[in-house]
Amino acid sequence: MKTILLRLSVMLGVMLLCVSVVTAQSDCPTIVRTALDVAGSVCGGIGRNQACYGNITLNAVPQAGVSNFTFNQTGDVVSVADVQSLTLTSLDTTTDQWGVALMKIQANIPDTLPGQNVTLLLFGDVQMENAATPPVTESSSASSPSATEVTFTVTAIQPMDVLAEPSTGAAAVAKLPLYQPAVADGRDENRIWLHLRLVDGSAGWVSANDVSLLGDSGILPVLDSSAPSGTAPAPTAEAPQALSFSPMQAFLFKSGVDDRPCAEAPDSGILVQSPQGAASINLNVDGVDITLGSTAYLQAQPGGDLFIYVVEGHGTASAFNRTVTIPAGTWVRIPIGADLRATAAPTDPEGYDPRKFRGLPFRILPDEIEPLLPLPDDDIRVLSSPPAGLWTLTYDSDYIDVGCAADAYNGGFTTELRYAADGSIEWYSNVLAPVGFGVYEGDHGPNRIFKMVVVSPTQIEGQNIWIVPGCATIINNFHLVLDRAF
Repeated sequence: MKTILLRLSVMLGVMLLCVSVVTAQSDCPTIVRTALDVAGSVCGGIGRNQACYGNITLNAVPQAGVSNFTFNQTGDVVSVADVQSLTLTSLDTTTDQWGVALMKIQANIPDTLPGQNVTLLLFGDVQMENAATPPVTESSSASSPSATEVTFTVTAIQPMDVLAEPSTGAAAVAKLPLYQPAVADGRDENRIWLHLRLVDGSAGWVSANDVSLLGDSGILPVLDSSAPSGTAPAPTAEAPQALSFSPMQAFLFKSGVDDRPCAEAPDSGILVQSPQGAASINLNVDGVDITLGSTAYLQAQPGGDLFIYVVEGHGTASAFNRTVTIPAGTWVRIPIGADLRATAAPTDPEGYDPRKFRGLPFRILPDEIEPLLPLPDDDIRVLSSPPAGLWTLTYDSDYIDVGCAADAYNGGFTTELRYAADGSIEWYSNVLAPVGFGVYEGDHGPNRIFKMVVVSPTQIEGQNIWIVPGCATIINNFHLVLDRAF
């Protein structure tokens, strides 16, 4: 009798466990659908540089010194500039909770396009920390409590040595390549020399005549030229890179990977969508420079990899002096350390597995899209060397930071692209050398640079960058479409 009762108890326990599992699994898609419906409803109307609490549970930490910060329940909206970090919860069917947050940021979109924003949709097990250092302008620096906070972005107009002291006879402590940006954080008394911080952490002095500076160097603090130079302060979580970014244009993040609790729920991560019709937007994610003219899906594991899946449009990823193209239908990975910073260059693009996007909340994005099919391996191989032949050229005439000069370009005609013996592209009178997978760069004169990114076997996106020393940096976007291969 005891044996029969024991068997019945075991069978009843197994039955109850099965019922519990089935109930949880059936609740999972309902929780996901409800959370996304709520987030889309309460967050759909937020504006530029705002963050919205989409669904429970979500914890936010404000920036130091920020008061009146309320971000505790669904529908709460705050400025992204006030947010230091966000932590979302993974899907929990026992408490019916799944964290969702929506942001709209300006990134590098001009002020003249106020209706266009970059959308960031966070969901599931995601932790995100703001790593942007807003630029300091002349008007804002006048009221700044500390003159040492004034910085300007500069660009090298010729290759140069960065020196330990503001003197032509000083020892070189670093190299600043042609067109390489850096940050000027000080000057000498006579404004002949500028003190720079480079993206690799080194620091030193260069002649002010050898760089293009977007601003008045006279408001930079005068630094003690006898102080030792050579290494900038170590990057911190609050300022991981030297260059300036708008709020949440640079961030550190990590997420769950392969953590969906049911087939209807997505893996945790971030969806990023740039506005249609705008030029490529720039982000810095876990120390990786990313450009996107598209919709992308990001995941990251500390001590593992940052994954970038481009499901529509195209993008690039740059780290450790290597840039790779990421066309729609492909993904790349970048190894990152435990501190969520890149430790190696991006891999070559690969065709992705469409099952990766099962359940992803594309419908919450401003432009609902369908992920493209994986790009075939043969097409991916072509990206590293676009066909020589005749291409149709068009320009956007998109000017950025035009202060005292402008340049006009006419498009809509056929142009020829050939290869030199060393593998570089010959286009017009320009020679563009490969700087990564499907990415080419070259200069045309002392203040001009061309960039080409191959986004498909028949399409190239490019930029013609004109640096006017002490005045402006003009960026003209152009497009090449293959007419006939040779």
